[in-house]
Amino acid sequence: METVLNTSEQELIIFDYTHFLSLLCHQKWTFIDFIQSLVPSFEMNIKSNISSPTSPAEKLHKEALKVLSSSASDTQNIIRLLFLSRNEDIQGLVLLLPFALEPEQVKLIERKGKCKIEKQNDNGERLLITLE
Repeated sequence: METVLNTSEQELIIFDYTHFLSLLCHQKWTFIDFIQSLVPSFEMNIKSNISSPTSPAEKLHKEALKVLSSSASDTQNIIRLLFLSRNEDIQGLVLLLPFALEPEQVKLIERKGKCKIEKQNDNGERLLITLE
């Protein structure tokens, strides 16, 4: 299986939320995972000082598996994803969704995630997100 996170020619991270949700549903939970899912802000505020050859896209994916939750709303998960992206010094990403977000959701994500969102296709399932 190919990775769903790539760096495009424009240095944007592509995050396939549909595939990610599938991974979350098949993830086996430990007690620590459960506690971290209840208090994801603690996990998001910890930034590793250990340097590794891992790409920003791979780091984002690993952190997202720890922090995002299938029990949280899509809006909450996307906002958390943006905070994680900012922690990895990612300036922008393309978010692939299985559905279009409602205009109210987009406004809330822009406000709380401190970003600008543009639709990249007519159905709104591919969003270009630029972090401020």
